[in-house]
Amino acid sequence: MCRILEISRSGYYKYRDKDFSKKKDIHTDLVIKIFHESNQIYGTRKIKRACQEQGINLSRRRIGHIMAEEGLVSRYTVVQFKPERQNVNREQS
Repeated sequence: MCRILEISRSGYYKYRDKDFSKKKDIHTDLVIKIFHESNQIYGTRKIKRACQEQGINLSRRRIGHIMAEEGLVSRYTVVQFKPERQNVNREQS
């Protein structure tokens, strides 16, 4: 088929495997909703527990993929304070 269409096989498979629609399924909307209702605090474990309470079974890995695709990062994941190392009780010259 590629010979007839005069395209490379790698080009065909790259085009075929590409997700042009980027459809959002029900689970994506649910994870986003739960994340924003928690004031961007919940991570994958708490989102999984909230989904189970609603009767939907999702794995933490799936929830993590959805969060990564949507750019959702929990506030507790972000480093809030990083101590600076200093030489204590030393004279500065």
